[in-house]
Amino acid sequence: MLFNRIMYFLLILVAVIFNIFFDGYIAFFVLAFVLLLPVLSFILLFFLKRQLDVQVSSLEPVNARGDKSIVRITLSTKFKFLSGKARLRIQYNNTFTDDKGRDYIYISPSFDVHTVDLLYHSDHSGALVFTVDEVRVYDFLMLFSLKKKLCGNNSCIITVFPAGSNTDVPRAIQRGTIGESNEYSKKLAGDDPSEIFDIRDYREGDRIRRIHRWLSEKHNNIIVKDFGEPVSESVLVLTDFSENVDFSECTLDLLYGVITFLLKNDIKPCVKWYGVEQGKINEFSSNAEFDTQYFFSILLASSKCKSGLIENYTYSEDAGKYSTVIYISSDIKKDILPNLYEIAQSIPTVIYETAEAGSVTPDHIRTIPAEYHRFEVFTRQS
Repeated sequence: MLFNRIMYFLLILVAVIFNIFFDGYIAFFVLAFVLLLPVLSFILLFFLKRQLDVQVSSLEPVNARGDKSIVRITLSTKFKFLSGKARLRIQYNNTFTDDKGRDYIYISPSFDVHTVDLLYHSDHSGALVFTVDEVRVYDFLMLFSLKKKLCGNNSCIITVFPAGSNTDVPRAIQRGTIGESNEYSKKLAGDDPSEIFDIRDYREGDRIRRIHRWLSEKHNNIIVKDFGEPVSESVLVLTDFSENVDFSECTLDLLYGVITFLLKNDIKPCVKWYGVEQGKINEFSSNAEFDTQYFFSILLASSKCKSGLIENYTYSEDAGKYSTVIYISSDIKKDILPNLYEIAQSIPTVIYETAEAGSVTPDHIRTIPAEYHRFEVFTRQS
């Protein structure tokens, strides 16, 4: 823009010199045209700014970690005359890790809809918020600029999912046998004789008490009953994050693995986490089908890499509601031990902790009467 102003000043200088040394109407009209041209350009700029429309959208609202996210900028105007350029300032923020950035792009508005696709890459899971927070419009001479007041759809959100992990969920929880239940698995056979899961031919090693005598006599073949497997739908998953991004990333992977494993075995969990912005504990559960994609969209948009769940959680409010508690956290501190101890004393509890690779399990963890699993993380700082 500075270059254009310098060039325009030189153009005026040339027009003045031309008017001094050459008499006649032509020299006067050239000078008048050069002086009036920026006035015309500014007037056209004013109308262009009023009729310019900017929208932001995401082609893929949900993405996997490590993949490139596509943000589409759509620019259109009803203005058919000469137009200059529009500079868009795009702010992007990962609300989970609080990573922020800024980009500038220049687009030449036209009567036809103009679209630009921008590629963004995130190494971390989270809710990526993209916002066009400033639009500056330039005239066709690039001498003046005006800010446009934004309204409408000027932001979009892309949820970057965790990769997940093959979490070794304890067998008792995996098979859904903790606590009483009137529900039975449609995928797994079990040992509950009150419900028949399947009928099949006899295989070596089958117990005699499972032989279906009436069907065996009818078909003149040994037929065996597979009993049903009770399903517990009362598993509570508590998730606590950490100020360390790598620990929190691993916590998300563990959470994804645990939920996936539970759902595969017909166990619908209730998940609780701490919303730092709201200053309250959030909860997600579903009586119908548990939508994993929808759940992580809500969790990543309302949480940050900060702890706070156990400090603000009171188990007495949930006493008697759940048959099992799974606690997923990072770098468990001594000050939350009384809360964890109270939970583990009241109900079967499984703890998953992410910790620095090579570090030793603290002695205070061993005092908690819970099943404990440790996952080592190689942080970027180490």
